[in-house]
Amino acid sequence: VLEQSCQRFADKPAFSNLGKTITYGELYQLSGAFAAYLQQHTSLQPGDRIALQLPNLLQYPIAVFGAIRAGLIVVNTNPLYT
Repeated sequence: VLEQSCQRFADKPAFSNLGKTITYGELYQLSGAFAAYLQQHTSLQPGDRIALQLPNLLQYPIAVFGAIRAGLIVVNTNPLYT
């Protein structure tokens, strides 16, 4: 679904934050690069859990979709928790 949507709407804005906007095409490219990093440079395997503790920035959807593309299970955490 992500791939089809990103191809169909590649030039459309996907997320905006702090004056910067990324398109669906950029989201797909950047999340793919993060997925490749997770697969090639970590010991994480498909089905493993990964905790993401990020504020609402553009990096968050890139990390979420990248982890999903790498076959990981995303566990969200709140960066305000202590």
